[in-house]
Amino acid sequence: MPDEPEIDFEKLKTGDEGEWERAYPALYQAGLKVACGYRAQMGEADEGDFIIQGVAKAYAQITKKASFKHLCNFVATATKNAIRDELKRRDSVRHGGGKLESLDAMEIGIVDEKIRPSSGDEEPDREQSDREHDGGEVQSIDQMQAGNSEASHGSRDAQPRRGVADEKQITPDVAAHLANLAKLFENAFAHVDQRYANVVWDLIVDGLKYEQVAQKRGISICSVGVYKNRGLDALRKQMPDRDSALWWHKLKGTRDGQEIEQTADYYPIAPHRSAVKVEQ
Repeated sequence: MPDEPEIDFEKLKTGDEGEWERAYPALYQAGLKVACGYRAQMGEADEGDFIIQGVAKAYAQITKKASFKHLCNFVATATKNAIRDELKRRDSVRHGGGKLESLDAMEIGIVDEKIRPSSGDEEPDREQSDREHDGGEVQSIDQMQAGNSEASHGSRDAQPRRGVADEKQITPDVAAHLANLAKLFENAFAHVDQRYANVVWDLIVDGLKYEQVAQKRGISICSVGVYKNRGLDALRKQMPDRDSALWWHKLKGTRDGQEIEQTADYYPIAPHRSAVKVEQ
């Protein structure tokens, strides 16, 4: 990890892209140190996706951090939490008899969670919370999940994912509402900086990975997360009401009702490819 003086922390707080590019290797390394400990459990999953999620969260929380060292610690904890969430999701799918999706099929990066920071500098360590709940005993992922399977029933991780709404269930009224939403998102994209709109489109609609978007758009991998966050923020501001984003989210059936309530008022879910056209 580079010494703190080598990184202008104040520039990071302003979102300076050049400074974020310089800081990215150290931030990535902080997440990688944690991710390496989960390689055996993650299998073929791309650990880089989880590290990038941690860096993206750090970007969103930069103004609440006291130093670059604290920012690196935040990335490490956020990366670990993201990996553990995925391991829990896999375990719940296995025990629920559902089909285990590949990492590429997951909706990573589609909707950023609202971050609820603790009173300290770091993101709450859910592994530490699990240990405290279990009386201080350190358990493996499988042991922890087996012991808490009953308690977790009904939670977000314990619920099987719902599929996209069956076309037969789309009534004329629903179809009309969907058409209105398509126009709504088309208008919203028209008011977003084209650079940010393109990155949002690549990640959410085309499902590209951060590395692929960086290569396609000729930008650094760190800038991908920056552009995505700015694009999503701009889209959110263009939404006339919360119900529009919430309704779209429900129609796609990508999350359970509880999570919809927690996320739809923060970021609208992206439309289907046929709904809007973003200039490539």
